[in-house]
Amino acid sequence: MDRARLKTFVLMLLALINLTFLGLIAIDAMQMAQLQSEVRAELVRALEGMGISVDEAQIPREEEQAFYFLSRDILAEGHIAASVLGGNASVSDEGGGIFRYLGQEGYGEGEIRSGAFRFQLEGQSLSEEDTGQVLRRLELTTRDPRIFVEKGDNRMAHVYPLTFSNALVINGHLTFTFCFDAGILEEVSGTALWGEAQRYAGSPQLDAATALISLAGHLLESGGVSRFESVETGYYLLEGAGILELHPVWIVWTDVGVFSIDRQSGEIRS
Repeated sequence: MDRARLKTFVLMLLALINLTFLGLIAIDAMQMAQLQSEVRAELVRALEGMGISVDEAQIPREEEQAFYFLSRDILAEGHIAASVLGGNASVSDEGGGIFRYLGQEGYGEGEIRSGAFRFQLEGQSLSEEDTGQVLRRLELTTRDPRIFVEKGDNRMAHVYPLTFSNALVINGHLTFTFCFDAGILEEVSGTALWGEAQRYAGSPQLDAATALISLAGHLLESGGVSRFESVETGYYLLEGAGILELHPVWIVWTDVGVFSIDRQSGEIRS
């Protein structure tokens, strides 16, 4: 066999091998999808046997989540404070990880500590339409507000849930507080998700079926739950020694409230 024919034969053989491997991968993917579909259907039946209904379409497909540490960045916090308070905010170290900021005249003042912040902005005459502008200055990402709370003393608050890496932080929030009559933004406060993020793979994670059965058993002890309305992956924020920890969780919206199940420890939080 001459070299040209040999080369053609080798290329055809390699192409055939590649097609074979692609076929095996496709078959494996289809079998995995079929298996996951069967697991979700069995989960729905098991929950119905426990008196809890759930739409199979609301159960997400399995995916691993990273565990994150957020180390505090004082310089970044100062930049954000200056942006919110007019560009020339002065800073004082109050000790204990608390920093106070004073904006240029009429722009307000603020405080940032590990995991939390508060800025008073009543002098800027910002309205509800300006919340997007303030949000961009804060460099935080949120979902649409889920809660509107009317407070006493003629004040109203719009509470936005925070997100991190496109996932909901179940106990992270951003609150805009307004003077109810004038509609002027008086204060913005919330969870300080700033700093350098370090990503870790973590230990093996709880799958959706195990998490939902565990939650169902937990809730049956107290009674009252009859439906799991939606399920998603997200994060639960814990404050460590000088850092913030973002723990992967399953977030379950039910007819009696919202719960998270830690994907590493299995802890259930409401």
